[in-house]
Amino acid sequence: MRFISEFLKMFTYITTGTAIAFAAYTLIVGYDVVAVSSVAKIPIVGIIMSLVTTATLQHDYSTNKAMILALVCHYVFVSFAMVGLGILFEWVRPVPQEIVLMLVCVAFVYVFSFIMFSIALKKEAKQINTALKERLELKKY
Repeated sequence: MRFISEFLKMFTYITTGTAIAFAAYTLIVGYDVVAVSSVAKIPIVGIIMSLVTTATLQHDYSTNKAMILALVCHYVFVSFAMVGLGILFEWVRPVPQEIVLMLVCVAFVYVFSFIMFSIALKKEAKQINTALKERLELKKY
């Protein structure tokens, strides 16, 4: 059940970030018109990347070093996957400038998702702490 919950959170963050990055990318590249089929592929990317993210980052890492290594490996994998999907979905042409721009978009989505996840995690931790304090207060009486 936790996997599904984490997947849905990641899907929301990643798909939202991808939509924003896609919009910015199309403006930067100079597309006046974008095919509906291109926009419709954003949720597909969200599903694929959310599955990968949830499966790889849902572990309890024993050290900060292990967590950082996992994040770096995940980012590299996601970058390659997104460039591949971008070429497959015809979002980018296989030329260096567009690939670099795609990698910048991946970094944006990665940072955006991380910030959104951190905000949600902080809120969840605050709710848990409040509930625990309330229980402690009830036990005193």
